[in-house]
Amino acid sequence: MTYSCLAVSLVWFTAVWTFWSHHYFVPTVAPLLVLLLVPSRQSQRHKDSHDVNGDVKSGPSSDSNTKQD
Repeated sequence: MTYSCLAVSLVWFTAVWTFWSHHYFVPTVAPLLVLLLVPSRQSQRHKDSHDVNGDVKSGPSSDSNTKQD
């Protein structure tokens, strides 16, 4: 009798888990994960472009230009 209770509870838990994961997890959590990942990618790109601009500004040509002015 205990085995049948465990089997029924396991089947019920599996059914609830699959229903929740397909109907609630995908439409709610997946977009949140995408929203969390997209800004981190944009900030990384912005950081890379900022580093490139910083390297160009701190080059010897920009230093010599400021000294001549």
